[in-house]
Amino acid sequence: MSEKKSAAKAAVEQNETATTDAAAPTKKKLGGRVAIISVIVASVALIGGVVAYGVVVQPQVNQAKNVVACEAFQAGLAKAEKAASLGESLLAITQGAAVASQDLDKDAPLNKDLLELAIMSLQDLSAADDAMVAAVVGYSQNVQAQCATILNVK
Repeated sequence: MSEKKSAAKAAVEQNETATTDAAAPTKKKLGGRVAIISVIVASVALIGGVVAYGVVVQPQVNQAKNVVACEAFQAGLAKAEKAASLGESLLAITQGAAVASQDLDKDAPLNKDLLELAIMSLQDLSAADDAMVAAVVGYSQNVQAQCATILNVK
């Protein structure tokens, strides 16, 4: 009978040891789960921040840059109106465009025409060259149309 009691005690001890051994991996699994969940939450928060920046903040920054560029171009046009000759007017317009295009993104729709005008300011502008005058006027009208939309001018 004592052998049965010894066998029963050994079985109980073995069960207790197995229960204690099973509890340790459960704690490890719980800690691993918490770490994984924390990483996932942090990743989702970062992705959400990037999306929010791209959807909310970046368009506001671009709009502010567009407004500054349009105001600089308008200042160039005002200077061109006061110029004594057509050649000086062309130079004032193209230099105003060069100043306006400095802060814009290279991919901004407004910047394409401004860059064309800015490149023209590097050339020797002549009022006698009808093609040059037509190009400056055409690009200026495009920029003015875009700026009217940006500045809400009718």
